[in-house]
Amino acid sequence: MSDVIILDDGYKYFWKKEQIEEIKTLYLEGYYASQIASALKESVEDITLVLIHLLFKRQIELQK
Repeated sequence: MSDVIILDDGYKYFWKKEQIEEIKTLYLEGYYASQIASALKESVEDITLVLIHLLFKRQIELQK
């Protein structure tokens, strides 16, 4: 099952829910987007888009 992330410019990104949960878990453990991207072999930009999506859905908060 995939979750769809739609950006304002109309682009759609499809991520498996398991991938999104893994990104969320790593972020909540204190990892930066670049570290998550490296660990998951994804681009930093793509991981950042997922994190922004989670932020807007109020599933995560910004780290201080």
